[in-house]
Amino acid sequence: MIYTMKKECLKKHFLKEPSKYEKNLVEDLTSNVFHEWNDKLEILTRICDYYSYTFRFYLDGRLVLQMVNAKTKDDDSKWRGKDDCGHLEYFSIDAMLIDWLDELKKNEGSYKFEEEIKFIEKLQEDIKKVVDYDILKELEDIRIRMYNTNFDQDRIILSDAIDLIKDSEKYRTGMKVIYEGADESDDILCQNCRALVARMDDYEEMRPAYCPECGTKLIY
Repeated sequence: MIYTMKKECLKKHFLKEPSKYEKNLVEDLTSNVFHEWNDKLEILTRICDYYSYTFRFYLDGRLVLQMVNAKTKDDDSKWRGKDDCGHLEYFSIDAMLIDWLDELKKNEGSYKFEEEIKFIEKLQEDIKKVVDYDILKELEDIRIRMYNTNFDQDRIILSDAIDLIKDSEKYRTGMKVIYEGADESDDILCQNCRALVARMDDYEEMRPAYCPECGTKLIY
């Protein structure tokens, strides 16, 4: 991947590539989440540049995207605990990239995000493989525990397995959201944790694909 946005970022800070100050710049831009420019940062900055967003990292990896307009203030990019009009919050850059995947695919502008889409799809698949491995490991542990147990213990162990599978499915296949009403101001809630994820009058592109609280994939 050619880091065109990295070059632009260095230029804005009056630095030329390569620069011995690049590490300091990256750490400053990402609140020490990253120490060198990488593919994820390149795609993040491309998205922000194309869609007119600014971004803000927190030390724990959380990320806020704030739409830029004439009225945008520095405080607008602070963490609020919920998404709002032009204000998007994520617990990680991975969650942010995956959330934007559908939007990038639908983009009908002059720039086609083919490279970015390919990267995010691979990222999504890699995360799925990690989840699948963890599930298989857990199920194997459950199977081992089932030896030399009585009926009651078997029932408890099988219940653990079922709960584990259900937890996996809610992240992979998703759960339907809860509509609190039909009015424009009514809330839309995550079915899993009942967190507020959107409102009825929010545009489709403003509604998160995953619950910012529990990570469940949301089906509207």
